[in-house]
Amino acid sequence: MQLKQKQLHPQAGITLVEMMVVVAIIAVMAFFAGPEMLQFGPKARLKSATQTLKSNLELARLEAVKRNTLVTARFTTSGCDTFPPVTPSSYSITWDDNGTPQNIPLMGSSSSSTSSGNTYTFPDGTALCGSDRDIIFTSRGYLKSTTIADEVLSLKSLEKDPGDPWYQITVSLGGAISIDRKEYK
Repeated sequence: MQLKQKQLHPQAGITLVEMMVVVAIIAVMAFFAGPEMLQFGPKARLKSATQTLKSNLELARLEAVKRNTLVTARFTTSGCDTFPPVTPSSYSITWDDNGTPQNIPLMGSSSSSTSSGNTYTFPDGTALCGSDRDIIFTSRGYLKSTTIADEVLSLKSLEKDPGDPWYQITVSLGGAISIDRKEYK
């Protein structure tokens, strides 16, 4: 008695039903992820500008100690009530060379911000809020303040949607620089 063996033919490709299931899964994922992805750009620009500002303030503090002189970070703020702002926010950092201010090259320009090496302009959609001011570091790296208080800078996205982040950068009298993440309510 001989057993007949069936020859199995392997199937090549996929069925229409399998393809429709995959397309449906991708559509559901895009439906839920899409709105979050649209918010990624402005949030990323804001976070990057905040990190760059902190890095440049740390650079200013280190330069003050290294050069044994005063180093000034001069901020031009914009009104956070209008979009786009009337005046873009920017800052520059200089050191005092016997009464003559000398520019310190800045770190961290991005594609949506402008950094000429001497002045950093914040990216579109972000603004440094408040009034124009100077933050001055002494030759010991401390904050030179006319008041006995920390300096606080607010960096915000101009879209101001509930739940969106904004950042508060604090420079303590001892020269420590910290970032606090806040959210619009």
